Amino acid sequence: MSITTRLTEQLGIRHPIVSAPMDVIAGGKLAGAVSAAGGLGLLGGGYAEDADWFAREFAAAGNQSVGCGFITWALRRSPHLLDAVIARKPKAIFLSFDDPEPFASHIRAAGIPVFCQLQTRADAERAIAQHFNESRTPFSLKYIDPSYAIRSAPATAHDSAFCLLLGQYAAHAGMSGRTDMVVGFWNHQFTHVPIRLAVSARKTIDPEGTLWSSVLASTGQPRNLG
Repeated sequence: MSITTRLTEQLGIRHPIVSAPMDVIAGGKLAGAVSAAGGLGLLGGGYAEDADWFAREFAAAGNQSVGCGFITWALRRSPHLLDAVIARKPKAIFLSFDDPEPFASHIRAAGIPVFCQLQTRADAERAIAQHFNESRTPFSLKYIDPSYAIRSAPATAHDSAFCLLLGQYAAHAGMSGRTDMVVGFWNHQFTHVPIRLAVSARKTIDPEGTLWSSVLASTGQPRNLG
């Protein structure tokens, strides 16, 4: 049974599974096996030092369509290896660490999907801005520090365990093909809540009520800000 998500549709694969392009360890046999099973296998190009390795591992993948990953700062020392990989028409190319340009633009110009690890908030803002600029969609990007938005009191062991479970249930939801939803907790059960339902109405809190008074007491915030 296949699982259809935006990732599978973009890459033309049956399951939303992409193997990590770990340096050298992720060879052609492993990448080929992942692709043959319906996911996307990636070769671990790593430090981009050995042109013969790429030729050997692409051959080991057989007739399976695979991708390739590079450590970006190392690729700058041997940029010709990127052209050699592009010539083999990989399914996708993965860039990790350092500024992905000019390589990302070169890869996209060749019609190949490119994936980049986001190391910092600035990387995330840049990726979001590029997406909306390419689609000519007006947007306004703002950053809210989660430590301010969530609470002013230190996290407890209960908070850490609860956040871990939220993340695990979100990962399970993604792997099962669910999108456009958030994980909730209702009647002692973790739930999948459609985003359109979650934002369909505003929640309100009585500033003079028991709930808000409890928040102020636990966080130490002043009753009136300003």
